[in-house]
Amino acid sequence: MEPSTAEMNYLSAIHRLSEEGEKVSTSMLANEFGIAAASVTDMIQKLADKEYIRYEKYKGVSLLPVGIKIAEGSAKNDDLWLRFMQEMLHMTKEEQAEALEEFRKVQSTTVIQQLEHFLETKQFEQRIAEIQPEQQIHPLPQMKELPDSSQPVHSGERKITTGQKALVLSEATVGHNYTVLGVNELTQDLQEILNHYQFPLGAEMKVVQRYQFDQTLKIKIEQKERIISLSIAEVLRVKPI
Repeated sequence: MEPSTAEMNYLSAIHRLSEEGEKVSTSMLANEFGIAAASVTDMIQKLADKEYIRYEKYKGVSLLPVGIKIAEGSAKNDDLWLRFMQEMLHMTKEEQAEALEEFRKVQSTTVIQQLEHFLETKQFEQRIAEIQPEQQIHPLPQMKELPDSSQPVHSGERKITTGQKALVLSEATVGHNYTVLGVNELTQDLQEILNHYQFPLGAEMKVVQRYQFDQTLKIKIEQKERIISLSIAEVLRVKPI
C-alpha cells in the first residue's frame, strides 16, 4: 500500500532533519509540524508498523531503506513542483510553500513524469532561444555525400540519395526510422547541445512518440531514448531509411 500524504510528509521531514545518520526525536518533529508530541508519537508508531522507520522510545527514529526511497522520491517531486511554481507560475516563496502541500497530494507517476518532461522541454527551448533568438527554418540546401557516422553533426552542403526526401525532424512520422543529416546555421553552442544528445552524423534514429501538448518528440538513437524539444527538432535535418 502506498503511503498517505501525511505519512510522506513525515518521512520527508525525518529525512531532512537527520544528519549523517543521526536519529530524529519526536520533539523535533513536533516543532517541525507545530503539533503536540503525542500526535507525533501516533504517526511514528504507524510508520514503524509499516517498516518505513526504526523507532526506539526515548532515542528517536531513523529511516529504513524503504522509507529512504520514499523520502528521496518525495524530495525529487517537491523540487519539480517548486520549479513549476517558480518558472511557470511565477509564484513567491510564500505562495510556493503554501501550495506545495496541495501538490504533494498528486501521487500519479504519470503526472510526475509528464511534469518532468514538460520542465525539461521548456528548459531546452529557453536555451535554444538564447542561442538562436531570431533563427528561422530555411529550405534544405543541396547536400554532399555523408561523412563517417562517428563524426559530429555540422553544417555544410550535403547530397541525399535519389528518391529519398530530406526533412526536418519535426516533420518526421512516429514509428519510422531516419538518418541524421545535419543542421542549418550551426553555432558552437548548438553543436555542444547536439553532441551532448549524441547526434552523430549518419546515425540512425527511430521516432518513438510525439507529445501532442507541445509537439516534442521521444526518439531512440544508439539504443538510448531521448526527449527532443520542438526547437531542436525544427533545425535537425534527417532522411527516411
